[in-house]
Amino acid sequence: MLTVLIFGACNNGKTSSVPVDMIENLHDQYVGVPWGMNLWQIRNDNEAKFCGFCQSHDMTDTTADYGRFTIMPISDNVSFEESDRASEFSIANPSDISPCHYRAYLSAHHVLAELTATERCAQCRFTYDNPKEAYVVIDAFEDGSYLSIVPEENKIVGFSTAGNAGKMPDNFRNYFVIKFDRPFTYTATVNDGKIDSGSLSSENEGKAGAIVGFATADGKPLVARVASSFISVEQAENNLAEVQSDFDAIKEAGIKKWNNALGHVKVNSRSKEKSHSFYTHLYKSLLSIPSEFEYDREGNPIHYSPYNGLVCEGYMFHNIDNENLKTDLTLMNLLYPSTYAKMQESLANTYHESGKFGNTIDPSFFVDAFKKTTKGADADYLWDAVKYDSYSQDTDARQAYKGWCIYRLGKMLGRSDTELNTFAENALRYEKNDSIETPVALLLAVHDVLGLIDSAGGKDAFNHVLDTFFSNNYKFTPAAYLYNYSGMPWKSQHLSRELLDKEDDNASYVFAALGFYPLCPGSEQYVIGSPNFESAEISLENGKKIIIEAANNNEKNHYISEMKLNGKVYDDNYLTHNQLLQGAKIEYQMSGIPNTKRGCDASNTPYSFSNEIAGL
Repeated sequence: MLTVLIFGACNNGKTSSVPVDMIENLHDQYVGVPWGMNLWQIRNDNEAKFCGFCQSHDMTDTTADYGRFTIMPISDNVSFEESDRASEFSIANPSDISPCHYRAYLSAHHVLAELTATERCAQCRFTYDNPKEAYVVIDAFEDGSYLSIVPEENKIVGFSTAGNAGKMPDNFRNYFVIKFDRPFTYTATVNDGKIDSGSLSSENEGKAGAIVGFATADGKPLVARVASSFISVEQAENNLAEVQSDFDAIKEAGIKKWNNALGHVKVNSRSKEKSHSFYTHLYKSLLSIPSEFEYDREGNPIHYSPYNGLVCEGYMFHNIDNENLKTDLTLMNLLYPSTYAKMQESLANTYHESGKFGNTIDPSFFVDAFKKTTKGADADYLWDAVKYDSYSQDTDARQAYKGWCIYRLGKMLGRSDTELNTFAENALRYEKNDSIETPVALLLAVHDVLGLIDSAGGKDAFNHVLDTFFSNNYKFTPAAYLYNYSGMPWKSQHLSRELLDKEDDNASYVFAALGFYPLCPGSEQYVIGSPNFESAEISLENGKKIIIEAANNNEKNHYISEMKLNGKVYDDNYLTHNQLLQGAKIEYQMSGIPNTKRGCDASNTPYSFSNEIAGL
């Protein structure tokens, strides 16, 4: 079988061998580094014109963004409002954009605007095309923001008060420092939209801004080094060390970070489109949980706490308590466990600093982490927090899975049966749900699908419910894997491939494309679907590799006629985390005809709580 390694994209007619070139539509994406504290994006007006490079922090929900501000080069005439400074822009070559840098020509101002990013900083390079006058605008947006121009140091300091839809403490600030490589020839601050060339500071009830001008007769690019901090201006100055190299060196270092992170998985496919989609989804997943910690002068991690408003020791990540990202966390645990360990510490810090985890956190994070990665010094402490705060005693059937997670964590921590009985009972609460024949209800009991099947009236009745959903164009990928429990695993294989291109969740796409999916985080199992590639190689941090080979795989052959694990025929409908962590060779023989005998025995079924209760 002839296959071509597609570990890159065609750039200017040449085939690339690096994964960053596989990411699609980068002009509409964010610029940053994996798990960086800051992201950068092009800020556009209603006519899609360029209004500046905008620092951002939450790609999962732009309405809840926090601490944002914009830097924008302009020329010839002083202006501030976005409608006045906006410009048409163009990108000359695909190589002008990567996950960590952006390069665009602003026609209204005759300036080439470039930005490259690190974890907490960015460097801008503005090349003006013979302007009469050259300026840079800083826009801090929110009421109560602040800027101060320091001419003797060629810098601007300030803060943005955009507060994550009002969820931050009152003292929240995103402090920033912008240092330029040449003196100012013009200075002005902006108070509530009014430009004042006689003032060096801007602070009032309206939004704040600043404008600085430069001499550009030498034709050299203007360089601006930008650093931010949630702690202080002094800490932002400390963070500036990240961008002391020249622009191209910083850009190349960022591309190397992306290649290293994305390169944990190499996929082999005849289809460039498939590889493009895979790396685009993996890239987005690595931006979904940004860090919020910084390093002090001694190199120790510290962070501003969004829970008590204090500066605290240790790691902190944003979105770590978002249950919608539990698949992303499972992906981190498999591919990037060293970063995942920092995320675990972040949750411990969340509880230390707030005394609670909020209403959204899913205890599956703890049971999954404890089962797979580390026991953790704070496990007993977190047990009290999880059982108290992450679990509701109401009658909502959605709490069944959480109850099971808490029960399972308690078992691993050696808690008594008396203490765990309530959680075990609540784990079966889904059986009391009157609307079992709804798509949502089917996924309320991923920890006990066999029990759910019994509640539905048996496998035939359950499969009829599933068949009805999918015949009605139901497109939720996780539900496709339920056939692995009901004696028809070939349907899971077919549907997981059919639905892949409709999958919006980034980490779910990555897992589904590789052919195994964490349907029930906390069980230590991945249920089997159908691999999307002829082969793939996953490099784990422990030095082991997962090799996936799918012979005869193509657009029509969705079914597994035979599967081998480490050279032995394998009929189970799941893989365990430990099997993967030890290194594994997974071989598939793919077919266009379903094998209706493989994986159909009860012993091949993934984990269900009912079997645990029955001692099976």
